[in-house]
Amino acid sequence: MTFDSLAASYDASFGVAPTGRLFRFRVAERVMTSARPGSRVLDIGCGTGEDAVWLAAQGCLVHGIDPSPKMIEAAKAKAAARGSTATFECRPVQSLATEGASFDAVISNFGALNCVPLETWAALAPSLLTASGRGFVSLMGRRPLPEALRRGRSAADRGRTVAVKVGDSAISVHYESVDAVRRALAPAATVRRVEALGCLVPGPGFEGFARRHPIVVGVLAMAEAVVRRAPFFNERGDHVLLEFERR
Repeated sequence: MTFDSLAASYDASFGVAPTGRLFRFRVAERVMTSARPGSRVLDIGCGTGEDAVWLAAQGCLVHGIDPSPKMIEAAKAKAAARGSTATFECRPVQSLATEGASFDAVISNFGALNCVPLETWAALAPSLLTASGRGFVSLMGRRPLPEALRRGRSAADRGRTVAVKVGDSAISVHYESVDAVRRALAPAATVRRVEALGCLVPGPGFEGFARRHPIVVGVLAMAEAVVRRAPFFNERGDHVLLEFERR
């Protein structure tokens, strides 16, 4: 699988990047507004299991899925090392379409669903929620504001679908607008909240800047907390966090 090549190094690189952690903590904070001890949580594209293991430590019943065997191996090893109750399974999200499973929260972090066509996951994700459940999907943004400010005209819009090299392979990555996600979810779900992750804070790709200027990043993070839901800013993050409920 394409992402197998990243499994061994992911936690030691992106997993410990300052802004990567900041984004992860914010998603966890939002998930915990709905999830409670005993809540059933599905983590789509769980990667090495960091979110799933953390949520399990809060008392949630978490099951993570990922199509990469090596990522699942890493997640299972992490869970075993930490004594976590989180469970993991190697499978794509599309395979859940006929199972009738339901969860109190469905999460997908760090753009995992950018690698799945919007029409596919938007048709499936709401059906995986209980009547009172909530979905939390963090997608990679099309044109992050910090990148645009730093690179000017060279920071072109990423476009809707781009071939991205991962290891020795290339995959199609889909960068969808918030309006497109709303429309795709509309038959079955309502988007209740949209906020940017990294509309002022430089994304994980600028890890060196964050390590050299931690005070600046801290000030930017406080400012971002004020504007991340505001029009214009809420779609200009390195990632965009969308929360939705079933109709």
